[in-house]
Amino acid sequence: MRTFTPTQILGMVLLNLKSIAEKNLNAAVVDCCIGIPVYFTDLQRRAVLDAATIAGLHPLRLIHETTATALAYGIYKTDLPENDQLNVAFVDIGHASMQVCIAGFKKGQLTILAHSFDRSLGGRDFDEVLFQHFAAKFKEEYKIDVLQNARASIRLRTACEKLKKILSANPEAPLNIECLMDEKDVRGFIKREEFEQISAPILQRVKRPLEKALADAGLAVENVHMVEVVGSASRVPAMLKILTEFFGKEPRRTMNASECVARGCALECAILSPTFKVREFQVNESFPFPVSLSWKGSGPDSQAGGAEQQQLVFPKGNPIPSIKAVTFHKSSTFTVDVQYSDVSDLQAPPKISTYTVINS
Repeated sequence: MRTFTPTQILGMVLLNLKSIAEKNLNAAVVDCCIGIPVYFTDLQRRAVLDAATIAGLHPLRLIHETTATALAYGIYKTDLPENDQLNVAFVDIGHASMQVCIAGFKKGQLTILAHSFDRSLGGRDFDEVLFQHFAAKFKEEYKIDVLQNARASIRLRTACEKLKKILSANPEAPLNIECLMDEKDVRGFIKREEFEQISAPILQRVKRPLEKALADAGLAVENVHMVEVVGSASRVPAMLKILTEFFGKEPRRTMNASECVARGCALECAILSPTFKVREFQVNESFPFPVSLSWKGSGPDSQAGGAEQQQLVFPKGNPIPSIKAVTFHKSSTFTVDVQYSDVSDLQAPPKISTYTVINS
């Protein structure tokens, strides 16, 4: 049995996508632009680049998925204002996570004003709620415990995912599975109201990323002119109701909920590539986490035993890509740690890397 790392698995996925593209285009595909979640750390971003190398691809840029969505939304707009900024909130509720981006549009450009996210809030949470509900129900009614049977659990999870989709379009839905476990056929039924009641703990978490995005952007709700919602879990009616109540306006669905990120990545790749000519459109991206430097020593030659000093180099929301020069007045070798200044939302170690500066 062979063991593969996540990077290798992603490399296989990218290689498959590369093969599909080459077959359809009848040409070699090398340059690409890859969409990543906004909460990816430096280590995860480098892993994506390594996976692209494994697949024989040359990434021109990694772009945040919500930024790609904003680009796909704005590049073809012919009615963008020249002076007054049009503020649009993009809410991406996918299978595993929720991401929010507020972008400001003017003619020929977009500026990312704020990012926020909940990395563990998505469509699979609704699937899990339904799964646990019916697992308990079947244990009581049919005296079977699907939690103790892997095959039965998989079949019930698949049925619950389908049930969630039915409830998105209908006020009630049945659940029927033949021979689920111990040769027993099971039947269930649930109304949308009951589904929303058992999903209440999930739905209560939706507002936090919305509030954080507005606060980071420095905007009031009335300053957000439009709301675009994408992602597979955005089809849940309770989600749309929360967004409508929060922003005071109904979210729009003018974009393909499943393909908008890929479309934005393709457009960004075309913008960066000399091979294609596309409409002039500037993307002003920002980085969601503050980055700082730390080193030891308080004097020119104090390396060991000195107090650790820290300097914020890139504040939260800093435009990317960007370069900043830092000067150290030291005559001996010393080390500099690069780290995230705030890891409260990252769920990862603060350290990014360590550099040893040798004075020769």
